This record gives sequence, C-alpha cells and structure tokens, in this order.
Amino acid sequence: MRAGIYILLITLICCQLTAQNLVQNYSFEDTVSCPVSSGQIEYSQYWFDAIIFGSGSTDYFNGCSASMSVPNNPPGWQNAKSGVAYAGIITYSDSWYNYHEFVEGQISAALIANKEYCVEFYVSLGDESKYATDIIGVHLSVDSILVDSFGNIPLYPHINNTPGNIISDTTNWLLI
Repeated sequence: MRAGIYILLITLICCQLTAQNLVQNYSFEDTVSCPVSSGQIEYSQYWFDAIIFGSGSTDYFNGCSASMSVPNNPPGWQNAKSGVAYAGIITYSDSWYNYHEFVEGQISAALIANKEYCVEFYVSLGDESKYATDIIGVHLSVDSILVDSFGNIPLYPHINNTPGNIISDTTNWLLI
C-alpha cells in the first residue's frame, strides 16, 4: 500500500492590500486534456512532474474523467476544495525504497527581492493511504527542478508544514 497526500491548491500571493495570486491554474481546473490514468499531471495546464523519465508519476484528478475522477478515484473519495480538480502525490511508500513524488507549477510573474509574499496550500490524506505525514512543503526556484529518479530532491523547502501537524484527515482539506 502506498501513502498518498493530495495537494489541491498552492496559492502564492503578495501580502499587500491588492493581493494577487501568482500561481497559474492554482485549482487545477484548466485542462489540456482529461486524465485517463495515473501520472498525467501535465494534463492540467501549467503543471508538470519533476521526474524527467517516463510519463511522470504525479496524478491529476478531474471531474471530466471516468477513471481519475473527482470525487471518486483510486486513492479514495475526496471533493475538490473548489471546482472539480486536484493533484495527487505519494510522499512515502513501503513498497519502493525512498520513493517520493513532486508537483511543479510556474508562477505568472517573477518574485521581487525584499518583498513579502504569502504562500499557502491545502492537503488531504487519501482514504487508501496506509501512512500519514507532517513532512510536506514548497520550494521556490528560478528554474524548474527536474530529476531522473523518484528519490529525494537535494533541495530544502522554503515553506514547511509545522512539525507534528500530521496530515491525517481524509475528509477535509488542511491549510498549510
């Protein structure tokens, strides 16, 4: 059994009176194509997988799909936080040593040095997950992070979930 944590929404906004969401397609609603199997995050516009070989591993769930649908899909049953779509990653597997999945997206504008930004995202544990975790975060980079294996990426997140804040709720979305 693989553990899965679904990332629904990554919101990067300026902390000013006129806040602006810099994450394109933050709720995964805009599709390039409707997903038909696992590992098709690239079917959600502006999103992609960090793994460069094969067809990728990060899952894309959308209400337009029969097999990768929202709310009912292979990892369980979960409504989207908003709309009809979300992404799914595996953060740990006891079947494969050091296995991790990652989802990447490009923001609509460059970040400005010395300007304050707010980063938040929502997660929910898949019903079929055997394990829960408190280890999840966001790394910000000028370029895409691409790797050729499913192991650790040798980078540290800039934004982390609070240690001890175990993501174990399979019904609700938890704000990180």
